Amino acid sequence: SATHEEAWYVDTVKAGRSSWSSIYSWEDQPEIHSVSYNTPLFDGDGRLRGVIGVDMVINQLSTWLQQVWGSRDGLVLLIEADGRLIASSDPSIPLTRTGDSNERRSLGELEHPLAEILHGIHQTPEDSSQPQLLRHEDGAFLLQSTPWGSDHGLDWILLTASRASGEITQAGLILAVEIGAAV
Repeated sequence: SATHEEAWYVDTVKAGRSSWSSIYSWEDQPEIHSVSYNTPLFDGDGRLRGVIGVDMVINQLSTWLQQVWGSRDGLVLLIEADGRLIASSDPSIPLTRTGDSNERRSLGELEHPLAEILHGIHQTPEDSSQPQLLRHEDGAFLLQSTPWGSDHGLDWILLTASRASGEITQAGLILAVEIGAAV
């Protein structure tokens, strides 16, 4: 209106295309973190008619990841490129209580053995495009870092650590023995 501007609306009009916001806390409920997708609406003559925006509550992304991950042993983390957490297959991980509000955590702050390992592959992205087998005190895990949402304008990364099956760890051992024997 003439007296009030919403940044999500104005920014989308200026861009002239669909876009994602950065993750933000709601003004009236700061414990809720969201990301919004906004797109301009044009009429048949190409004139701007308005903007539509949809909020996605990132806490619900963790619930979704937890359901998708199911009973698998391991951990899935969805992070921003700078390492700040968005969602996790363990919904207790992404947010931490600070006073009266929930704050998003950073991957490097987590005290979770698999998160520490995933932080390592996030630090060396050139080595993480293919799954890596890592032996850990709790067993063997397949680790992978995958860009997530880039085809929709997001710069997010999906990190996974899933327990490797006996066949995979045995195949890795056989391959190492064969390589050693060949050398």
